[in-house]
Amino acid sequence: IPEFDFFTAVDDAKSRNADEEDAGAGMMGTVGFVSSTLYRYAAVNPLANTWLTGYGLGLDVVTSYDQVIRLEVARNGLAENGFYLHFSHPF
Repeated sequence: IPEFDFFTAVDDAKSRNADEEDAGAGMMGTVGFVSSTLYRYAAVNPLANTWLTGYGLGLDVVTSYDQVIRLEVARNGLAENGFYLHFSHPF
C-alpha cells in the first residue's frame, strides 16, 4: 500500500555576489513511497484468565431528607488501595 508524504523545502542561502537578487530556492511537493516495515503491537493484560479478588469496608450515614453519605475503603488482589466517597440525594 503506497503512502504519501507532503513536504516543503526552503533554501535562503545567499551568495556574496551582488548580481543575484534572490539566490534562495523553494519547493513544495508530494512523494509516494512504500514502507516495508511491519509494526505489530501486542496488548499484555496481566489479569487475563485470573480470579479477581478484593475486600473492603464501608460506612453509610443517612442524614435528614434521606441524604446518604457513603465512605468506602477497598483493597484488590494486586494490593492496590482505594478510598471512595459517595453522596446521594433522592428526588
